[in-house]
Amino acid sequence: GRTAYIAPERFSVVGGRPAPSPCSELPPAADLFSFGCVAAELFLETPLFDFARLLAYRDGAHDPSPVLAGIEDVFVRSVVSRCISRDPAARPS
Repeated sequence: GRTAYIAPERFSVVGGRPAPSPCSELPPAADLFSFGCVAAELFLETPLFDFARLLAYRDGAHDPSPVLAGIEDVFVRSVVSRCISRDPAARPS
Protein backbone atom coordinates (compact mmCIF):
# COMPACT_ATOMS: atom_id res chain seq x y z
CA GLY A 1 0.00 0.00 0.00
CA ARG A 2 0.87 3.60 0.45
CA THR A 3 1.56 3.50 4.20
CA ALA A 4 4.47 5.79 5.06
CA TYR A 5 6.76 5.50 8.08
CA ILE A 6 9.71 7.52 6.76
CA ALA A 7 10.77 10.49 8.88
CA PRO A 8 9.71 13.79 7.24
CA GLU A 9 13.23 15.22 7.30
CA ARG A 10 14.36 12.43 4.98
CA PHE A 11 12.36 13.83 2.06
CA SER A 12 13.78 16.23 -0.46
CA VAL A 13 12.35 17.55 -3.70
CA VAL A 14 13.80 15.96 -6.84
CA GLY A 15 12.55 17.19 -10.19
CA GLY A 16 9.62 18.94 -8.51
CA ARG A 17 8.51 15.73 -6.77
CA PRO A 18 9.22 14.62 -3.18
CA ALA A 19 11.61 11.68 -2.95
CA PRO A 20 13.40 10.00 -0.03
CA SER A 21 16.84 11.48 0.50
CA PRO A 22 19.65 8.97 0.37
CA CYS A 23 21.27 8.56 3.78
CA SER A 24 24.38 6.55 4.43
CA GLU A 25 23.59 6.46 8.15
CA LEU A 26 20.21 7.27 9.61
CA PRO A 27 20.11 9.25 12.85
CA PRO A 28 18.23 7.63 15.77
CA ALA A 29 15.56 10.35 15.52
CA ALA A 30 14.48 8.96 12.13
CA ASP A 31 14.10 5.49 13.65
CA LEU A 32 12.05 6.93 16.50
CA PHE A 33 9.68 8.55 14.01
CA SER A 34 9.16 5.17 12.34
CA PHE A 35 8.68 3.52 15.74
CA GLY A 36 6.02 6.09 16.62
CA CYS A 37 4.16 5.33 13.39
CA VAL A 38 4.26 1.59 14.03
CA ALA A 39 3.19 1.98 17.67
CA ALA A 40 0.29 4.21 16.60
CA GLU A 41 -0.83 1.65 14.05
CA LEU A 42 -0.74 -1.11 16.68
CA PHE A 43 -3.01 0.86 19.00
CA LEU A 44 -5.24 2.41 16.34
CA GLU A 45 -5.39 -0.65 14.06
CA THR A 46 -4.97 1.65 11.07
CA PRO A 47 -1.90 3.40 9.59
CA LEU A 48 -1.22 6.87 10.93
CA PHE A 49 0.15 8.26 7.64
CA ASP A 50 -0.15 7.48 3.99
CA PHE A 51 2.35 9.15 1.67
CA ALA A 52 0.18 12.20 0.94
CA ARG A 53 -0.61 12.80 4.63
CA LEU A 54 3.06 12.38 5.55
CA LEU A 55 4.08 15.04 3.03
CA ALA A 56 1.30 17.33 4.28
CA TYR A 57 2.48 16.71 7.86
CA ARG A 58 6.05 17.54 6.86
CA ASP A 59 4.80 20.85 5.45
CA GLY A 60 2.65 21.63 8.52
CA ALA A 61 -0.62 21.12 6.64
CA HIS A 62 -1.76 17.96 8.45
CA ASP A 63 -2.37 17.49 12.18
CA PRO A 64 -2.50 13.85 13.34
CA SER A 65 -3.70 14.83 16.85
CA PRO A 66 -7.38 13.99 16.20
CA VAL A 67 -6.37 10.51 15.03
CA LEU A 68 -3.98 10.03 17.96
CA ALA A 69 -6.85 10.85 20.33
CA GLY A 70 -8.08 7.36 19.46
CA ILE A 71 -5.23 5.91 21.55
CA GLU A 72 -6.91 5.55 24.92
CA ASP A 73 -3.76 5.07 27.00
CA VAL A 74 -2.54 8.59 27.81
CA PHE A 75 1.07 7.49 28.31
CA VAL A 76 1.21 5.64 24.98
CA ARG A 77 -0.42 8.60 23.20
CA SER A 78 2.18 10.93 24.72
CA VAL A 79 5.10 8.70 23.67
CA VAL A 80 3.75 8.35 20.14
CA SER A 81 3.17 12.12 19.89
CA ARG A 82 6.76 12.81 20.93
CA CYS A 83 8.17 10.17 18.59
CA ILE A 84 6.37 11.59 15.54
CA SER A 85 7.34 15.19 16.22
CA ARG A 86 8.22 17.02 13.00
CA ASP A 87 11.27 18.40 14.79
CA PRO A 88 13.82 15.56 15.10
CA ALA A 89 15.40 17.27 18.12
CA ALA A 90 12.07 17.07 19.98
CA ARG A 91 11.89 13.28 19.66
CA PRO A 92 13.03 11.17 22.63
CA SER A 93 16.66 10.11 22.69
